[in-house]
Order: sequence, then structure tokens, then C-alpha cells
Amino acid sequence: MELNFLIQGSEPDPYRVKFRREGSKFTATCSCRAGEMGQVCKHRMGLLKGDVSGLVSGNGDQLIHLPGMFTGTDVERAFERLAEAESALEAAKDEFFKRKKALARVMLD
Repeated sequence: MELNFLIQGSEPDPYRVKFRREGSKFTATCSCRAGEMGQVCKHRMGLLKGDVSGLVSGNGDQLIHLPGMFTGTDVERAFERLAEAESALEAAKDEFFKRKKALARVMLD
């Protein structure tokens, strides 16, 4: 199965985002600069998270198939680990700012 989308980014021409599943292998590509350099880009991540804000190809209804396409693949596990790391990062930021405020209060006493 293959899904193709056009996402309007910072360039005049939309980026081409493609998701493909063959057997147990799932791939996702994007024509943006980060995607072409092999980095995770916000266009693929946005679509994986269901964000259609930049979608210009008019086929947002196809996103319903995307979660099932990477179920059971190494991409699914990596995506889950990234989500766990994001949650841990947010919790660490909250704790950092809480302790920073506590330090400021103590320094004023």
C-alpha cells in the first residue's frame, strides 16, 4: 500500500510526502530539505500524528489508513519510543522550571 500527500511548507512548491508499506517494511519519505538529508521532518511527523494543517493535496481522508500501515513495524516501535521521550522531556522541563523558581525564591530570602 502507498499513500501520497502534498504538504505546503516554506517553499513555493508543496513537499511530496510518501508512505509505503510492503510486507513488514514501512517507509516514509519527504521532498523537503530535512527529508532529503535523511532527517525526521515535521511534514512526515505531522501526518503521522494526524495533523492536516498544511495538506494541499485534498486527500486528507486517506490519513485514516496511515496508523494501520505502520502497525507491527520497527517504525511503530521507534515512533512509540519517541513519544515516550517527548513526554519525559516535557516532565523534565516542568521539573527544571519548578526548581529554577524555587532557587529564585530562596535567593530572595
